Amino acid sequence: MADDTKAVESARPNDKVASVKDGGDGSHASAEAVALLDRKTPAPGAGVESPIKDGSMGTTPPASDKTMTAYWQAGNKINGDGTRSTDETAKPRDGSDKSDPSRSGLENATEAYQKTLERANMSPRQAEEFARLTADRLQKDADAGKLKGTPEEQLNRMNKAMTDVLDKTGKRPDGRLENGQVDHLKDSDRANLVQDMAARQANPEKFVNQGDHMTCVLESNQKQRLEAGDPAQVSEQIASVVNKGSAEVVQKDGTTRTVNVDSRSFMPDKESGQDFNTNYHGDQGKRSMAGHVYDALAGQTIADLRSEREGKPSSAQGIDKASYVYMAAHADQLGAKPGQTSTNEALMAKNAKGSYDFVTNSPGADIWQTAHLNMAMGGEPGAVFASSSVVGDGVPPKGEKYPPELRVTSFADTNELRDKLTDFQNRTGKSAQILVDAPYLPVVDKAATVFTP
Repeated sequence: MADDTKAVESARPNDKVASVKDGGDGSHASAEAVALLDRKTPAPGAGVESPIKDGSMGTTPPASDKTMTAYWQAGNKINGDGTRSTDETAKPRDGSDKSDPSRSGLENATEAYQKTLERANMSPRQAEEFARLTADRLQKDADAGKLKGTPEEQLNRMNKAMTDVLDKTGKRPDGRLENGQVDHLKDSDRANLVQDMAARQANPEKFVNQGDHMTCVLESNQKQRLEAGDPAQVSEQIASVVNKGSAEVVQKDGTTRTVNVDSRSFMPDKESGQDFNTNYHGDQGKRSMAGHVYDALAGQTIADLRSEREGKPSSAQGIDKASYVYMAAHADQLGAKPGQTSTNEALMAKNAKGSYDFVTNSPGADIWQTAHLNMAMGGEPGAVFASSSVVGDGVPPKGEKYPPELRVTSFADTNELRDKLTDFQNRTGKSAQILVDAPYLPVVDKAATVFTP
C-alpha cells in the first residue's frame, strides 16, 4: 500500500463542505476565508412577452377553411407533403430549437432546456426558474471571459446530457450499461438525477451538497467545476456514467483517462433515492442523484490515480480489473463488513485472492490526492490551498510519483492567503479549496470551499 493511504485511515466523521454567500467582488469572501484560518491553529429577453401567441398574427380563418385552420394552429403548420414543420420528431435532439428565428439563440436554448426539465417531472414554474438562473449565470461568466464557448452552446450541451439521461442513450439493447454492468436506476431515479443536475447548474452554492457522506473533497471539486469554465462537461460526464458505466476525464493538457465506475456505487441510497426536493436536497443539505453519481465518478478517479502512482491496474482496464474501487454507496456489496463504515461508502483494495478489502470509509484523499484529482478533472492549477506548515512550498513530496508539475498553493500567513485567494478568484471566477481543521468548519465562504481530507 502506498504511503498516501496512511493519511486517510483516520478520516473524521465530521467531514463537511459548505459555503456562504459573498458580496460579489470576492473581498468579503476572502476576508471570511482568512478569518477562518487565522485562529491559532432573467436569461436575455426573459419577461418580454411576444405579441405573436400562436403563429396566426391575430388572424383567424373561417372554420370552413380546414386547410388554413390547420395551417395556423400553434405548432402544426402543414407542409406541402402533409407533414408538420414543427413536428416533435423533426426537432433536433441537441437542445437547440429553431422554431422562432426572431428570438436569440440563448432564448431558444433556454426554452428547450426548460422543456427538458418539465419532461423530468419538474414543475413548469421551477423549470422556468432553473433555466433562467442557469442562462443568467452562463452569460455572466461569458461576459467576464470565464466560460468555454458561448452560453447558448453550454446550455445546449447541458440539455443534450439531460436528454441522454432520460432517453438512456448509450445503453446496450439488452438493457445493460455500455460496459456490461447492470443498470440499477429506475426511470424515476433518472428524472431525479436531471432535476438535481439542473439545480446544481442553476445554483452550485446552494445545491452542491454532500449530505451525510464523507465526500467533501469530491463535492468541493464539483462545485469548483460548475462555477465557471466548462460546467456542461460535468453534466456530460454524469450522463455518461449512468448510461455507459464510465466517463472520460480530461486534464488541461489533453491527457484523457477512461474511468469505469461500479454501477452499485451510484445505486440510489437513503438520500439520493428520495424524490428531488429543493428543501431536502438544498436547504437541508442532503445529496441527491447527480451529486451521488458525481461522487462515484470522482471517487473512482482518485482510486485510479492511486493505482497509477503505484503502477497497478486501474478501472481503465475494466472495473473488475481495478486495483482500488471506490463505492459511494453500498460498499457492503463489495465486501465491506458491518462496523467498518457507518455510511456504507468505502475505498476498497483488491487482494491476492481477487476479492476486495476495506481501506477507509471515504475516498481516501489527502491534500496531494485532492490536488491530483483537481488536475485530472481539468481543474485550474493551484486550486487547492494549504498552509505552508503542511505542504511546504507546495511541491509534491519526493518519491510518491505525483506529476512533477502538480502544485498546491501554499501560504505562510493570513495576508498572503488573502492576496492569493483574491488573485485566484479574479483569474478563474471560481472558489478555491482550502484545507483546514474540522473545528473551524462553521465559518466558511464563497471564495473558499473548505474541506478536511
